[in-house]
Amino acid sequence: MAGSRTIARKLVSAYTAGCGTRLHGHAYLVTNVKKQLERYPFGYFVNDPPILIEDPSAWGLASIGLSYMFKDGVWHVKDWIGADNYPNFADIAEEFINGYASSLLPLNDGSKEHISLLTPGKSRRLLFHPHGWIDNFAEYRQNWVPLARWDECILPDSDFRRPDHLAGKEMCASLLWQVVEKGKVGENRQTMRKVGECEYWAVAPMADVKPLYRLAFNMWLPIDEVHVIDNEEIKDKSKVADALNFLVGLCSVPIFVTNR
Repeated sequence: MAGSRTIARKLVSAYTAGCGTRLHGHAYLVTNVKKQLERYPFGYFVNDPPILIEDPSAWGLASIGLSYMFKDGVWHVKDWIGADNYPNFADIAEEFINGYASSLLPLNDGSKEHISLLTPGKSRRLLFHPHGWIDNFAEYRQNWVPLARWDECILPDSDFRRPDHLAGKEMCASLLWQVVEKGKVGENRQTMRKVGECEYWAVAPMADVKPLYRLAFNMWLPIDEVHVIDNEEIKDKSKVADALNFLVGLCSVPIFVTNR
């Protein structure tokens, strides 16, 4: 109980993401991945082609932390994914497919107004990645290496843009699995990449054609819940209480206290 609002508790499985484990007393924006992937295919959440960001300031992007955007009558959260923890866009996408989608929600006076404006079922977390666009994408299309789990294009067969993607005339989100760095590389550029607890097969960049990356808007995720972490191994619960007192009465998105 926090104030007059009852906050349910939820047990979650331990998971180490690319950015580490979730912290005691902190709040996180969460997507119910299982529910969403039962309703929609993965490609539903991906911008294909990615939306190239020429001027981050024009989008009001913050390279550290979250920023907010009002569009079509709804407030959304803009999340610039850090390349230190996630050097590849595929890293964050594969974590989502693996069942994990969570982002630290700063609780401070500057965020109060925006948190109060998030709308359950409508507000989204918009993911931007500094390696989310490849300028020399045509060369990577010409040297495509097949992957067992991925088609050559994320777009469905019926989409009129798909032929241009397959011909290398337009950047395709699927190419971001053809330039995955920091994996264990085997034959024909095939690479096993591990980020946190998530492992996946991808393709490493060509040795003689380095990918020319730029920032892009790559993916969006529904904001289904807010989790406040109460690590049972930590006796001091004051940070948990502080987070709940901040959120209750302010945030209309469902709030849960979780063990991890």
